Amino acid sequence: METNMPLAISTDYAGDFPEIEKIEHSLQKIAEHGFSHVHWCFDWDGDYIYAKSEIEQIGVWLEKYHLKCKGIHASKGSARFANQTIWHYKKDYTSSIESSRLAGTDLIRNRVDLARRLNCHELVLHMYLPFLDFSDAGAKERFYENSLRSLDELEPYCRENEVKICIENLFEAPADLQLEQFNILTNRYSPDYLGLCIDTGHANLVWGEKVHGSIGSAVQRSYFCGAYPRQSRTRKGERVWRCPCGSGGRRDPLGKVHGSAPAQRIRTAVGTGTEQAGGRRRG
Repeated sequence: METNMPLAISTDYAGDFPEIEKIEHSLQKIAEHGFSHVHWCFDWDGDYIYAKSEIEQIGVWLEKYHLKCKGIHASKGSARFANQTIWHYKKDYTSSIESSRLAGTDLIRNRVDLARRLNCHELVLHMYLPFLDFSDAGAKERFYENSLRSLDELEPYCRENEVKICIENLFEAPADLQLEQFNILTNRYSPDYLGLCIDTGHANLVWGEKVHGSIGSAVQRSYFCGAYPRQSRTRKGERVWRCPCGSGGRRDPLGKVHGSAPAQRIRTAVGTGTEQAGGRRRG
């Protein structure tokens, strides 16, 4: 049976901008090239908080260009080295510093507010594992205690606003620790609140050809809530990123070559439901 799935282009296909005109121009170009859905990926990292006026402006832009929001990439918090706890940062929902942990949950609530305005029901979130700390006695237990407390506290607000958190698989942590993470999360939360967003490039870097038998066998299908389809492979220990939108140069779906832009920024998001992405042509 053929299934129609919503396909969205990431809003930061050409980079992340502080200039309002550039943000709107990116949305305009997406609409002009026939896309019907976007994945809001501006400010996906860092501790920027959208003001109410900014949230409203984003909603107005999408309405102006007849775009729908498939998902929002929320931020894990302040930019930091995520694989080891060297310092503590201002906003971090996994932090052992209570003020930082609470500030991190407020940052995620801010993205829930954005999702509500955009009539969006998926919030992609990174949950980096500080695995270099895990050799210290009790470090792993403390990490999960803090992280799960934050997710527990966020659940009522997410449910109230009909927003689902989708934890993205990453490529920094070892495969066994990622599968353990997925098991902990899916055993604790129901799939109508929390699921997994699969980045195929990240998965390929970690599992290679074994990806289907690893994540696919470890996680129930009901927990999968979206995907970033892109190619990446390793060559003699070197990570090689490949954009799924073209060959030769690194070409984005809008037809403009970005010779210096990181290829991983040029990505799309695919849903797992049966909603059609829209009747307009693809770019």
